[in-house]
Formats: sequence, C-alpha cells, structure tokens
Amino acid sequence: MNTPVAHARILQVAPGINMQVSTEHNACGDQAVPFVAQYQVLPVAETDGEALQARSGVITLSYQ
Repeated sequence: MNTPVAHARILQVAPGINMQVSTEHNACGDQAVPFVAQYQVLPVAETDGEALQARSGVITLSYQ
C-alpha cells in the first residue's frame, strides 16, 4: 500500500488484504460504501514440488 492520499479510505477486503479507495467527489466520503468488495486468491504456482508464497489475487467490486 502506498502513502495515504488526502481524500481516500482504506478498506479491508479480506484478512491482511487492504485496498485504498478515493473518496473525492463520490459517495465513499461518508460511512457508507456504495459497493461490495470480494477477494479471491489466485492459484499458486509450484516449482520442483514446492509451493511459492505469492500473494496474488483478484478483487471484484460489485456496485450497489
């Protein structure tokens, strides 16, 4: 995560997975968030039978 921006919120999508959302000129500035965020871990590649410790995933936003 980069340095926080003045008009932004940090949302926890999954344990240990956070995303920064701009709140300038939109409904995210209040306590309500106009979308649902889901995080899905991508399959981890294996090399020589050992799983890599990658933290790759997809965040899906569904606007309400």
